[in-house]
Amino acid sequence: MSPPRKTRYAPFSPRWAKKKAALLLLLAPLLAGCESESAALTLGNRAHALTLVRTKPYFWSNAWQLELVVARLPDCQRRHDLKKTTSETPRIEVYWSGRPGLFGLRHGKRWYAADTVSCDMQIMNEAPEDPGQFVGTFRVKNGTLTFEPADAEKASAGGEEAPANP
Repeated sequence: MSPPRKTRYAPFSPRWAKKKAALLLLLAPLLAGCESESAALTLGNRAHALTLVRTKPYFWSNAWQLELVVARLPDCQRRHDLKKTTSETPRIEVYWSGRPGLFGLRHGKRWYAADTVSCDMQIMNEAPEDPGQFVGTFRVKNGTLTFEPADAEKASAGGEEAPANP
């Protein structure tokens, strides 16, 4: 029998381990640039909520991924994709339809219907004639994503007081 042949590539040798570690250190800053933040509209308690999550997956990306988490724990919780946005300050208005757990959300010209009873969400083909009672807005304030209730928005604008949240 002939002795085993030596190969140039030895993946477990100390020399290759150092190269792999150096490569990982060089790639780490690329992953460190991603950003993610969230804001929630709680409905009665923390287990029942609509939560908006915005994520910028890469530091070179100019688009934000928006997701809506519809939760009524312990029964259901689902994450739904919204349209990506290039805006640093997205505004998503929330309306209550009057039916328990059914909300309308407006992001630009696009409308969504979110149901916290079944944790479903769907895109609406056209804007509703009467979206319902205005609850508040998900928006960026002082560099942080927040949910601003309707009564706080009216107070800051100096207008009338809005109805209480559902």
